[in-house]
Amino acid sequence: MTGSLAKSRTSTPLTRLQDGRVLVAGGSEPSDIFIPQGQPFLSSCELYDPATGTWSYTGSLQVMREGASAQLLDDGRVLVAGGYYNTNVANYHVTAELYDPAAGSWSYTGSMSQPRNRAATVKLLDGRVLLAGGTTPQSTNPLSAEFYDATTGTWTATGPMLARIEKSELLPDGRVLGLASGQIVQIYTPATNAWTSLGALPTGLLPEIVVSLADGRVLVAGGGNATVRYASLFHPTTNTWAATGGLLAQIISTNAVRMPDGTVLAFGGRDPNNFIPLTTVQRYTPSTGLWTAEPSLVGGRIGPRAVLLASGDILVAGGSNGQTLGNLKTCERYVSATCVPLSCTSQGAACGTLPDGCGGTVSCGTCGSGLTCSAANACVSDATPPTATLTAPTAGTPVSGTVTLQATASDDVGVTHVEFLDGTKLLGTSSTAPYSLDWNTVGAGDGNHFLVVRAHDATGNAGRSTPVTVQVLNTPNANVAAYDATFKTPRCATAGASCDTGSVVDGRGSVGPELNAPNTLNGACQDGNNGTYHSDESIDRLRIATLDGSPLAPGKVVNIQVTAYVTMPASNRIELYSATNLANPVWQLINTIMPPTNFSQTFTLRYSLPAAPIQAIRARISYNGPLTSCGSGSFDDHDDLIFATQ
Repeated sequence: MTGSLAKSRTSTPLTRLQDGRVLVAGGSEPSDIFIPQGQPFLSSCELYDPATGTWSYTGSLQVMREGASAQLLDDGRVLVAGGYYNTNVANYHVTAELYDPAAGSWSYTGSMSQPRNRAATVKLLDGRVLLAGGTTPQSTNPLSAEFYDATTGTWTATGPMLARIEKSELLPDGRVLGLASGQIVQIYTPATNAWTSLGALPTGLLPEIVVSLADGRVLVAGGGNATVRYASLFHPTTNTWAATGGLLAQIISTNAVRMPDGTVLAFGGRDPNNFIPLTTVQRYTPSTGLWTAEPSLVGGRIGPRAVLLASGDILVAGGSNGQTLGNLKTCERYVSATCVPLSCTSQGAACGTLPDGCGGTVSCGTCGSGLTCSAANACVSDATPPTATLTAPTAGTPVSGTVTLQATASDDVGVTHVEFLDGTKLLGTSSTAPYSLDWNTVGAGDGNHFLVVRAHDATGNAGRSTPVTVQVLNTPNANVAAYDATFKTPRCATAGASCDTGSVVDGRGSVGPELNAPNTLNGACQDGNNGTYHSDESIDRLRIATLDGSPLAPGKVVNIQVTAYVTMPASNRIELYSATNLANPVWQLINTIMPPTNFSQTFTLRYSLPAAPIQAIRARISYNGPLTSCGSGSFDDHDDLIFATQ
């Protein structure tokens, strides 16, 4: 065994960074009893350090993502794209983010052409990242693919796929092999940007194992059938298949990794006839074409994730124990070479139990009478952490420019210093009470920020405050839209750094009343007229602005801000859509927002503008209605904003 995850994460891959650490991002944790009901989705991320065998939190994703695609880029950053989260309605992501290992933080990059969840992902030889298929709100099997160029931060579509794809693998000549159950085998050729057919899979079943061998062949093995132990090899030079030795036992929900010696190890899984987790490990040797049994996992795991470490070891993480809500936080390490364990002395520890760096632990003893083992593994008389509270600004406060952060902290012995953090990013420290720090919000970016205070005492104890959410609003409120009688909606005719409806859409239909209601493109979507102004739902303001103060332009990442009055948040949903053809608009879902509380509030999300000289965004608030760009509910409110781009 090695260090355990803080969260039992499903549907998220492991990514080995260039410095050897391993990143896991987002996912979901339905087994966490502390997460509100129906909200098991995660934005938090963790890093595994092979040197210590421990996991630690790093910066969180901008949004919760399960089933997102992850890929290490040539420059060392990690691209995470798509995925979804579910809050009564499945919210599929079109956005993508980049992780900077040096800063430990995430930032938005260009958005895909459509949302994708569980897309097949592979990095091309030229460094671009190809995403194919996946699931979307409209289709479970979109016949489309697109690739990401890290040098420009943009996505480009490939030629149309011939059938759906569930798994993909890079070939030595730069082509991509695409596979799916019951579908033809497809090849993507980057030089022609086209997909071609190679006929049917050997068994017709999606293989559980798809791994490239050192000689360029691709091993595929298993399938979703209890009788199938079949394995075969794809030869990219001839585009043909050849049978090879079959698995020792058929398994599904397994994971496989190619070892440094060229063999392939398959870990865990389950029998297709039951949900009993397996400890089985099988090794495929290309030179003999045979599978052999390996030492078993410490514990059974259905659907574990596995990644090759720089040392040649394998990290096997998570999976399920087959029980209801039985996702695992525990991890194991397959040690392929001799490892020298770390001692307590080398780690500066006087007490407690620490990882030994070889997948095990080392006991450093206990403390004497009256002493306690601290978080730093030192024997101390003070084991009580300080308490801390952020007193200013208060929750929900809009801030701009330089703002003074203020905090109180106390400890039974004494506070040495207080740290102010924006999420996981350290803003600065204060060593004397009253604790304060001047924060320049200009570089923080518009939108919601989560401020935390962390107090420290002399013995290494630390106590954190409850996070306080504030809204950074620095982009000038210039370029207020005027009502356009032709389009019948507010419009900014020239491209500026922002476009704002101001108070034009305040209210809903005749409730308010809303000036020029319904303020939807060509007046095509009417508002519900039931209820009372600001006792019932309404969209009151829409604003879009670039992050850097430059004019709105295709490809620019922008903040979209929606101000809405909310009643009964559990029953309300705010939806955001975009359209680029105003003569015949096709509204594309950007995202949905589940309000956390009642009354008037402003929500902010980031979005990459598509290519079009004039565009529109629509905000809709729905009371228990279906997901649609134009609803008919008596409390529905729809408001559009048209803006020009440069």
